[in-house]
Amino acid sequence: MYSKYGSLACSCCVFDEMPDKSLVSWSAMVAGYRLHGRGREAISILDGRKENSVVPDDGVLTSILSACSHARLVAKGREIFYRMQKEYNMKSALSYYSCMVDLLG
Repeated sequence: MYSKYGSLACSCCVFDEMPDKSLVSWSAMVAGYRLHGRGREAISILDGRKENSVVPDDGVLTSILSACSHARLVAKGREIFYRMQKEYNMKSALSYYSCMVDLLG
């Protein structure tokens, strides 16, 4: 919520102090980084959630791909797109393809 209103630093502090991070908190941080054009940080959140055994959902993966697009991280976005099918067993959805078109366009 802090990041939505421009205070990404406050969001990071709250997130870092959370003892148990749920999918909702991970999703909020990814969306916050995406909103502020910080694709690399959004990717690091995706990679960091592995330590906590949180499996990303469609919303998180769409936000990650969108963050890659906004930050012009074409190679990383393509890697995540292919990895999500193998690693997370996600079926390709229209929202993923829309992000990929935006990423490559």
